[in-house]
Amino acid sequence: MTTTYPRSKKEIDDEIRAMRKRHKEIIKSKESALAFLVRAGLVTKSGKPTKPYRDD
Repeated sequence: MTTTYPRSKKEIDDEIRAMRKRHKEIIKSKESALAFLVRAGLVTKSGKPTKPYRDD
């Protein structure tokens, strides 16, 4: 989310609350965590790091 105007404390707190809620949903199970990482392009479906994140 990109915002170019000053935000109120309430807006910031609401956004943080939403991020924490989403975080809890993502880490609820191994499958949901893996699905999130795959969508983010960090790992493959098998759970291995994608090319930009490998050490080889």
